Parts: sequence; C-alpha cells; structure tokens
Amino acid sequence: MISINGFCRCGRKVRSCKFVDETLDRADLTRPGSEGSSLGGYISSKFDGFVGDPMLRNIFGQKRSTINPREIMDAGKILLVNLSKGRLGEINSGFFGMVLIAKLQAAAMSRAGISLEQRRDFYVYVDEFQNLATANFGTLLSEGRKYRLNLVLTNQYISQVDPNISSAIAGNLGTIVSFRVGAADAELLERQFTPVFNRYDLMNLPNFNTCVSTLIGGQVSKPFSMEISIDQTPADAERAFDLAALATEVWKAPAGGRGGNRGKSESSKRSHSVRL
Repeated sequence: MISINGFCRCGRKVRSCKFVDETLDRADLTRPGSEGSSLGGYISSKFDGFVGDPMLRNIFGQKRSTINPREIMDAGKILLVNLSKGRLGEINSGFFGMVLIAKLQAAAMSRAGISLEQRRDFYVYVDEFQNLATANFGTLLSEGRKYRLNLVLTNQYISQVDPNISSAIAGNLGTIVSFRVGAADAELLERQFTPVFNRYDLMNLPNFNTCVSTLIGGQVSKPFSMEISIDQTPADAERAFDLAALATEVWKAPAGGRGGNRGKSESSKRSHSVRL
C-alpha cells in the first residue's frame, strides 16, 4: 500500500524519501496524463508483481531475511537455490536470480574489512548462466577473485551471452579446456588455440578428448590435447541417503525460524561423522 506521506507496509510507516515528501505530496495521482494513465496507476503498477503474486508477496513481504550471504560464505555453508522457470515462471526466475547475485556480490565486497588470509574460498555455481548474465557478472569476474569468490558458469553456447559479458569472461581466463563444440563457438575459440589447433580440430574432437590452453608459471604455454578418464567407482546410494539425513538433522531451520539446528554439541556431530 502507498501513502502520500510515506511508504506503508503492514500498517507501519517506514522512513520516507525526498521524492515521496516533495513530489508525490503535491501531485494529483488521479489526473490522467498525456497517455491517458494517471501517475497513481503508474506507481502502483510497479508493485503489482509483489502484491498480486502470492509467492513474491510472501518472500519480499517479510520483516527480515532468513538468509545471510556473508555468514554462508565465511562459515563454508552450502546454499541451494532452485530457480526453475517451470516452478517460478520466467520473469520471477530471472528477478530472483538477479537479486541473489546482487546480494552475493555485496557480501563478497564486504570482505574488504578482513585480511586476505581470513577470506574463505566460496564457490558460486550458476546453471543456464545466460538467464542471469547482467553487468554485475563483469564486476564479479574482474574483482571477485581478490575476495575469494569463485564462479562456475554454465550455458549451451557463447552467443547466448551478451558480447560484453563474454568478453569479460574471456579476459579473465587463465586456462581454457575445450571439448567438441559447434561451428560458431569453434570460430570464436580458434584464436585461443592457434597455431596448434584450428576450428576444424575443435569441431571434430572425439568423445572425452579436449584441447587445453593454460598458463604455466604465469606464462602462456603451447596448447595441447588431453584425454579425460572416466571415474568407474559405483555410486553408493545408501551413503548418499545417510549424508542427506545428517545434513537435514544438523542444519535444518525450523518453520518461521532462522538458521540451523545449532544446539547439537560438537561431540554429537563427530559421532555422526564416525558412524557414516
């Protein structure tokens, strides 16, 4: 709900801003504009997605967040986020992703207040990266390294990503491992492997074979080919189930609560580890 004298949420008035106090207070929100719509309708339309969608309303209408990205980074915790378009819709999925990436970037930058030795490595894995490829990723790629924020980005082909973002990615790579790629990607990657490999080599690589261009001792080395060995270790479904059950028991958050079940003693955690 919007009030002329401030923004109201759940019946409580929060701090107003200059635009609200000096502009909206004197404006006629009901007078039609040049295009027939009123200023009030224009402003309220910006909140329709949050108010009309129950999921968005329940998430962004909370007084405080139960997720602390900085705590997750520093404690080495794992945060899993499902942004499936089938469950959230394309618009909501992209919006949530951009909000989450912005929060992770802010949390990483806040590590400037601690020494480099205290900054624990934190890995961010983003599937279908092109859906969240915003300008923030350019900053993360160039500056995230010194804050120990490491990015693993996956997508289908290079042209899915904005050219500025793909250029930022290419400019921050020290090692390139290329499996078999299509004609368009081979043309772009060829310059990274010339003169040892050309685009036709990249397009016709056998299964589980790669071309590698890497830095050795800070110097660019001659590209070479490599064969990938497949791990033949059988999966242990029972152990996976036990680990999932232990993680749920130790770290689950109660409904409406915050944080994990930290009441367990360290000895209890150790006994679980020995049992598994």
